[in-house]
Amino acid sequence: MENKTKRKRPDMIGNKNTLGLKHTEEWKEEAKKRMTGSKNHLWKGNKVGYVGLHHWLYRWLGKANHCEVCGKNDKRMYHWCNIDHQYRRVLDDYIPMCVPCHRKYDYSKFKK
Repeated sequence: MENKTKRKRPDMIGNKNTLGLKHTEEWKEEAKKRMTGSKNHLWKGNKVGYVGLHHWLYRWLGKANHCEVCGKNDKRMYHWCNIDHQYRRVLDDYIPMCVPCHRKYDYSKFKK
């Protein structure tokens, strides 16, 4: 007779004392606060990549919905524009702009 190892059922994985217990919404919110920013073990600081920085921006500033240059707020696409082109995690260094204004701003900065 072959010696087969027992496989756990997917619904039985975990500690038998905590099976079926769910965390409360309060606990989940507190856990998020404890793991935010530099407290998280995966935090890269200013060495973050392009996508990571944009996720961070949307989390803290939300979606850009108007342009501070031309003042438009109709149905357009808006970007968060980095003022000094250093791309650091400084919230005051980003302003919302429509795509045409953002292109003009970036082009004038790199043309010099």
